[in-house]
Parts: sequence; structure tokens; C-alpha cells
Amino acid sequence: MSKLTGFALATLLVSGFATNASAATATLGAGSTNLIITAPSGTNGASVTFNDLFNFTLTGPGKVSYQVTEKEFQFGVPTPSGFLTYQLYDIDDSSLTYGLYNSANQLVTNLNSLTSGAYSFKVSGLTTGLLGGQYSLKMNITALPVPEPETNLMMLLGLAAIGRIAYRKKTSA
Repeated sequence: MSKLTGFALATLLVSGFATNASAATATLGAGSTNLIITAPSGTNGASVTFNDLFNFTLTGPGKVSYQVTEKEFQFGVPTPSGFLTYQLYDIDDSSLTYGLYNSANQLVTNLNSLTSGAYSFKVSGLTTGLLGGQYSLKMNITALPVPEPETNLMMLLGLAAIGRIAYRKKTSA
């Protein structure tokens, strides 16, 4: 089998494993998200820059945790002299960047005390695999509980009662 025939066969076999290309923008809801995103390649496996946005809105205070992991995939074709290996999915490690941005497009560094508003999680990089690149995104968006006004009122009444008891003990002694 010639190298060209082996490459053509490998390309046909691998195209069956290809998943859909990554969306430029997606909207996330509260809770946990676990996605595998495929960033497409250019024509004939040319490198392509990708920029993916994941938007969400907090209606009250909240916090976010996330993990982005590149997924590489190689495919080997047997040849008379051994294996010919193709990097099918790959992202240039030095180009992969990600972070959480607020509505003013500023990087958010304190993920544990977010205020209400719109946020975007941005992932970008350069694909170097024949079929592009893949990464997984694990994100957890949590809305923090807001104390009810009744809770604050009960706390104030409790403090007033303790203060009154302390005052009565002090004046009776």
C-alpha cells in the first residue's frame, strides 16, 4: 500500500470519528456543565484560530469553578516499515487560553464572589490537528443564597433580647 493510499484510507476512516464543529457562542444555565468541544481545522488540515464564548447571567450573587483540558487524538496506519502516525485532534499548547470575563470585558479573578450580571467564559487557541482540535470544559455555576429579610429581623430581635437580659442583670446586681 503506497503512502498516498494509506493517507487517503486514514482520512476516510478518521472522518467517521469527527464530531460537529464548535459553536462560536453558547448559553449556559446554572449548575454543572460538562462539554467536549471540537474546534475545526482549515482546508486540508490547515491550522485555524478558534474563539468560543459561553455566556451566562447571574440574577444574584454567585460563584463559578471551571476546568479546561485539551484532548489529543492520534491515529496510526500500518505500513511495511512500521506505523505512520497522524495527529488528528490537537491544539497548540502555547495558544490555548481561557478565562471568565464580566460584561465590561474585564478578566474576573475572584470566582467565589460574583455579583449579578452577564458573564462570558472565553476559550481560544490554534488547532494543529488534521481534523482540528478538541478540549473539554467542566464548569459549575452556583447562585449563592441571599438571606431573607425575616432572617435579619429575627437576628436583630434576638440580639435585642440578649441585650435587654444583660442590662437587667447589670441593674439588678
